Amino acid sequence: MREGEEFGLTNYEQSLFYSVAQEHVNIIGTTIEYWPNAVSNGKSYLGVTDPLYNEPAKRAFLGPYIIKAYVSYLDIAPTPGMEGWSSSVDSTAYITRAEIEKYGLPAPGETDIIRVWNNPYWNQAVTAGFDIPGAGTYFSVTDCREDGMLFDTPSFMGFTLTLRRTTQQTPERKITNNL
Repeated sequence: MREGEEFGLTNYEQSLFYSVAQEHVNIIGTTIEYWPNAVSNGKSYLGVTDPLYNEPAKRAFLGPYIIKAYVSYLDIAPTPGMEGWSSSVDSTAYITRAEIEKYGLPAPGETDIIRVWNNPYWNQAVTAGFDIPGAGTYFSVTDCREDGMLFDTPSFMGFTLTLRRTTQQTPERKITNNL
């Protein structure tokens, strides 16, 4: 590996691998809004803890960044409980490294927020018909792993994100009290 070559790839190999990884996302992907969590990227949250959720009350999320990703169809699972009906919505998303590097974003990680399919039908579906101002198809990233090892190389070309939305702790509440 020569100095300056990322992950042991020459510039030609990197361009080829990025184009192969990005091509299917450009064809069948969708535009998403992406908020990386700045706390996990070195920014402080001022030590204020939310008494109900026991998590940082004032978070600094960067963005939103409008990027292209492939998002799988939503799996909505209603659950009866003592407090009434609740639901969780699970999905996965694939974001290429080329898309992340194009905008100079930090690598995706847990606790990031993603909004997909910003339209009235999906916003109504995930909020179970309730009129919640500013609510919609927001998801918390619960798991992130490097993916897309092309041509049997150790160089990854993207990130696979596991997304989850629950009606008890909706992800949009985290970005409304931004720093």
